[in-house]
Amino acid sequence: MNQIELLDLAKYIEKVVDRFDRLELHYGHGTENSFDEAVYLVYGVLGIDYQIRSMLLIES
Repeated sequence: MNQIELLDLAKYIEKVVDRFDRLELHYGHGTENSFDEAVYLVYGVLGIDYQIRSMLLIES
């Protein structure tokens, strides 16, 4: 049986950023770094308005 780990939004995005950083991806089509790309993709999948990003997340 697989255990399901539930994460809050910021922790999930942090995990995506870590994965992107390990892959050494290149950016340039609207995003400039792994954090912005992760936010864009996660928000898009979840249907969250991109304008509320600053209210929910603080980039460290």
